[in-house]
Amino acid sequence: TLQHYFIQSNLRNMAEFEKNEELSEVIERMWKKDENAAVIDVDFKIDIGQRTFTGDKLADNVDSSLITYMNEDLFNRESYKRFYDLLDNYESLVGVEEVTTHFELMEMKKFIDVIVLSNPIIIAKEYLVSKGWAPDDEEEFKDWLWDIWFKLYKRGRKQKGQSNQGGDSSGFEHVFVGEIRNGSVIGFHNWIQFYRLSFFQLISNITLYCIAFDCSLNL
Repeated sequence: TLQHYFIQSNLRNMAEFEKNEELSEVIERMWKKDENAAVIDVDFKIDIGQRTFTGDKLADNVDSSLITYMNEDLFNRESYKRFYDLLDNYESLVGVEEVTTHFELMEMKKFIDVIVLSNPIIIAKEYLVSKGWAPDDEEEFKDWLWDIWFKLYKRGRKQKGQSNQGGDSSGFEHVFVGEIRNGSVIGFHNWIQFYRLSFFQLISNITLYCIAFDCSLNL
């Protein structure tokens, strides 16, 4: 069956995966030293519902929301607040040119100014600099982060009536905000955006697959 093939394929992929011990240690340090991490069953609670499979499409298998409780005080913390401010700055459809205002540029700058002072980014920077992959100078490092996360590029064909000049995607938008391409949600690896869209009832048809999920965005 399709489900059996999917499970066997993933087991083969895991068997072929070669762990990078050095990188794993860095990531573990970043995780443990995150002073702003939200704690499950303290800051938020989830209801994962019943077991699902990869063939279960467009079936919402729980009566309640995935996130059943959220400590809203989290969003008063500086890093959360600056991150949250960025989530409404993007066009969700791939192929629609992004137009960035001066106010949005300032929000991006404030976000980077805050997160470079956090333990996870400090640890990540030390590692990247030691490998020669990132600049050591603080301002140059901020510019480097900006290019990785916020520099626009083209992900898909332009929508009808759109110019062919500007970019329609960025690393930040794809990973943290999510995009819609050919009717499917792509990217969207971010629980805060998930909570935000759920709060405003802009997400539905949720099907969880272990550590991934299908959903529909009503944008």
